[in-house]
Amino acid sequence: SKPAPLKSRLKSAAPAAPGPPPSPPSPATLALVERVADGLYGERGSADLTLSAYRSDWLLLAAWLSTRGKTLTEADGVDLAGFLADRAGAGIKARSSARLISALRQFY
Repeated sequence: SKPAPLKSRLKSAAPAAPGPPPSPPSPATLALVERVADGLYGERGSADLTLSAYRSDWLLLAAWLSTRGKTLTEADGVDLAGFLADRAGAGIKARSSARLISALRQFY
């Protein structure tokens, strides 16, 4: 079965570095995340829990980027490396780090 709508699972994500608070995801960001997730669901039959985790990771990235004045579609390799370094500095576990990298690979 198809996962529940994204808005019902949305969690806030605070930036690890000081700065402006993250912007809530725009309707365009939510729609983009849903399109990518729907594509993975239809194309690869990805599991609901995997897609839910990926959505959370993508929205965390979107929040992090918003504190830097960028969107998911404007991010480049330097941004992604900075995000991963920031998450590693926040002490995420190896398994979470591996899933995060997988989520980014699926998105980009």
